Amino acid sequence: MEWERRSDGDLKMAILRNAEMAVAPDQAVAMRLEYAEVQEQMTGAVPLTWIQLVMSPEDAEALAAEILQAALLARKTVGEA
Repeated sequence: MEWERRSDGDLKMAILRNAEMAVAPDQAVAMRLEYAEVQEQMTGAVPLTWIQLVMSPEDAEALAAEILQAALLARKTVGEA
């Protein structure tokens, strides 16, 4: 997977503002992510951008494990050079 980059070479990022999960009747896990791509979205002057995703319970478990692992690594490396 290749990361999207800005013209200056830095990673193009958005700030996650809200996340909501639901379980669909067919046992799929649904997720709605709301995020800010520009400063006006951070202040509320412009609505947040959003995406709705659906995945199997197994994929949701794998994603959760990856997020937890990354969060623990990020917390561990805070203050390290």
